[in-house]
Amino acid sequence: LGDTGVTVVGIFGVLFLVSVLSGLILWWPLTGKWRRVLTIKRRASRERFNHDLHQSAGFYSLAVMLALLVSGIYFNLPEQFRWLVGQFSELSPEPAIPAHASPGQAGALDRAIERARRDFPGGVAQYYTWEGGTHRRFQACYRDVESLRYKVMNDRCLVFDPASGALLQVQDAEHGSAGDVFMLWQWPLHSGRVFGWTGRILVFVTGLLCPLLFATGLIRWLQKRKSAKAKLRARIA
Repeated sequence: LGDTGVTVVGIFGVLFLVSVLSGLILWWPLTGKWRRVLTIKRRASRERFNHDLHQSAGFYSLAVMLALLVSGIYFNLPEQFRWLVGQFSELSPEPAIPAHASPGQAGALDRAIERARRDFPGGVAQYYTWEGGTHRRFQACYRDVESLRYKVMNDRCLVFDPASGALLQVQDAEHGSAGDVFMLWQWPLHSGRVFGWTGRILVFVTGLLCPLLFATGLIRWLQKRKSAKAKLRARIA
């Protein structure tokens, strides 16, 4: 659906984020009975089983669900997301390309990448992106950079001017502000790749839990609605 579809999905992401956070508030045991909200009671009634399943599934998937929602909002509403992050930590500006740069000689970009790789070695080539025409940015990204393993987020992207071959920006966990690093985390978190197969499986299972949470939440709402009507009829009688 083009830009409209992207915006709609981003708005739904925001609404779902509010739903998850409000669910956490409703889940919180003010009485201190933590076991009751962390487990599913055995041999319980259907109403109680549905209630416990909804609570448990929501709580145990909370961390992954929040990561998926926040990163998903970023992908669909990037400008608004960058503005919000920028209120807490200054973000590095997008590297500028000269408007009237002359095209570089054949092989200039290859040589520029080789020089940059000598200064920033390591990592397996992950992907390359060419944004637009000749005078737009070229990005070379690498994963599993050994020198970044202590940062957990061990990806690195090198941004070049394709015309001159100049290295414009290094994007990794060692460069930029806290906000820049937070932005770099979004895709690895959204895909689960940052934690290997464990992360991918957690993201996969959390995706399956979404319809479960919607279904059990709807059932719970219908149960409470039915109960409220019954009480109202009893008072009238």
